[in-house]
Amino acid sequence: MGEIIKPGDIKAWVKQLESCASLDDYLLGENGNLNLLNISIATGWGLENGREAEALTHYKRLLQRLSVYLAKFEKLKANRAFRGKVKNLSGTSLLATLSELALAYYLAGEGYEVKFETKFKRTDITTEKDVDLTVTDGRGQIAHLEVFMPHKTMDVDGFFDLDEDDADFAGRVSAKLLDKFGSEGFSGLNGQVFLAVNKAFFDRIRLKDALSYTASDYRALARLTPRHVDGILLFEDDFGSDNSFRLGPLLRRP
Repeated sequence: MGEIIKPGDIKAWVKQLESCASLDDYLLGENGNLNLLNISIATGWGLENGREAEALTHYKRLLQRLSVYLAKFEKLKANRAFRGKVKNLSGTSLLATLSELALAYYLAGEGYEVKFETKFKRTDITTEKDVDLTVTDGRGQIAHLEVFMPHKTMDVDGFFDLDEDDADFAGRVSAKLLDKFGSEGFSGLNGQVFLAVNKAFFDRIRLKDALSYTASDYRALARLTPRHVDGILLFEDDFGSDNSFRLGPLLRRP
């Protein structure tokens, strides 16, 4: 990680740490941010002090995954935009970046050529945007994928409704589609265009899928896609094991 983490990043991390009452809580607590600085420092601190907390095992696995992905896509180490994303100190930014890399790694393993951050322009705004992944198969067919990782923990207190978060999940997918691609069309993307959704961190949706008799019917999501987007690709990876990636259905716009 020395090629990515620089002295200025350590200073920013220390400044954030100063506002926390406990190092243990900040590094290992439920409310700790899963950013690259946290998991790197916590892993080293745990090894040095003989700590074997469950969180540290997970942190080591995340670092191992990131190392595997960067070995596959070496040019990302020199990409300023990527380094900014992976070092972001807030929220679930690292997990979102790992979601993008997990899908890219899977597709590369299936024989696709993978490119990151293809620029395009929406017709309703002047600022340029980019789509996370562009993949090309052996016949030269191209698909662009914007990767999205909606996140919502489930608070269980007594009885609960497994369908309660369906509308919220759909709403977040719809909002992401409109924010990225707009409703008036775009230019600069040759080939098919999809939103790829990692649903592993939306707790209630994941629980529904684990119970076969309540599994979600995602076909309605396809109707949320604007007319210039071809559909939604679902996948799942919570980085909980070395083989946790699962490719879901491809939902084409009707």
